[in-house]
Amino acid sequence: MRFHVVDKIVFYPHGCPLSGFHHDLFHGLGSRFSNFLKRRPEDVTMAQQKELSLLLNLHHTPSIIEPITHMLVQDHVKEVIGVPPGCMWKPVKVERVCNIPYAKGVRFDPGEWSRKEEPEEVMMEHSFPVNEAEVVPQFHELFCPHLEDVHKGFHALRNIRFSIPRNQEKSRVKINGDVLSAFPIVWHDGYHVFNDEMFQKCEPFFDWDYFEHVVGELPR
Repeated sequence: MRFHVVDKIVFYPHGCPLSGFHHDLFHGLGSRFSNFLKRRPEDVTMAQQKELSLLLNLHHTPSIIEPITHMLVQDHVKEVIGVPPGCMWKPVKVERVCNIPYAKGVRFDPGEWSRKEEPEEVMMEHSFPVNEAEVVPQFHELFCPHLEDVHKGFHALRNIRFSIPRNQEKSRVKINGDVLSAFPIVWHDGYHVFNDEMFQKCEPFFDWDYFEHVVGELPR
């Protein structure tokens, strides 16, 4: 049985056709602070936290983004995924938008847009309230169970080690076929783990310039 790891790419070595600017322009900026983006956004993983506020770049609005910890998906992706066992959806509030062009392989020069040097600052400087935009897609935040929280009741779990090359990471999952069948998508160590059926549903909506896909195999 196969499983699939999907990790947001965060490492951009010298010579890579993407950069931190491309990353933030693609995923947008997310925050749960009431004073939106006045401080650096931080990851929050608990479902009881208030809804996520988003600064979205309207130049290109991908089907799936991940500005902090969880996947955010547009309506058409949510319809395909449904509500996987153990998961829940929460609304996302698009609070501000910008329209900054970018393209893979084309160096983004912040000096053409701002005196600021950080992607967040450039985007914020050129953002405006969402009610001033004509068309803004709706996103939904998917909260998945943490892998280590669903182990109870399952036996003969296998430790499987693997590498995530583009992020230069090594990781492992403790899993078996019963876990994958019961929980088609879980969160673990900063990435999502899918069973084969759920991955096939989601795969067409990922932009693989910004996410990394690793295939794992459970021992027989």
